[in-house]
Amino acid sequence: MSPSNLNEYVPTADVYIGTWFNHDNGVLTLTLRDREAAILSAALVIFVGIVASNAWGVAKFLLHQLRAGRNAGDELHKQQQVALRNSANHVHALTLLTQLAFRRGRPQARPGGFWITILLMLIALIALVAWSAAQLFITAAWTVSGGQSLIASNHCGLLPTLNNITRHSTQIFFTYVKNRVAEANTYQFQCYNGHSDGEKCRDFPVPQIAWTAQDAGCPYADQSLCVSTNSTPFRMDSM
Repeated sequence: MSPSNLNEYVPTADVYIGTWFNHDNGVLTLTLRDREAAILSAALVIFVGIVASNAWGVAKFLLHQLRAGRNAGDELHKQQQVALRNSANHVHALTLLTQLAFRRGRPQARPGGFWITILLMLIALIALVAWSAAQLFITAAWTVSGGQSLIASNHCGLLPTLNNITRHSTQIFFTYVKNRVAEANTYQFQCYNGHSDGEKCRDFPVPQIAWTAQDAGCPYADQSLCVSTNSTPFRMDSM
């Protein structure tokens, strides 16, 4: 019996597109089609690049203003301020400050002026590394769910009624049921006999539902409907 014949009677299910909560790992997940995911990924990289460029504008303004009015007669200090003021981004700032620190014939400066340049270079370098890492690791957002997805199906419960029931279609139906029961039995053996077989036992958000059992009274108004001898009503409650 070919799988294609069996699939003819198995309801199809689509992957849910949108935001959903993954109870398996506790992560809010966004599922998109391949094309939409690629566009969003590229847009995030561009967005992070724009934010990085403008973030340096704020950082250099603060550095420039904090050092404004100090060491007015120090030529190296003035050139440091010019380098900060004219830098377009952290890469440009790092280039200008490196040229200023290691060029020949550096202007005279007060003690520690060279190390101030090195400190400004370090700030620009940290900004470069941090924003570069942010752009590189944007793609990590697509691996959080571990390739899992939420199934959205209009078919719920029993299989749809088979049309034109024949011996062949009945055999297909019961083969399908047999396979499902076998899968359930294997899952129960691997996951509910006092041990858990790792990844194979993660099909359900909660491994098992806690429950209690106790004797109960007769549920009928006519108590004579219940046989009390060796047949006490039994009640099970989920927690």
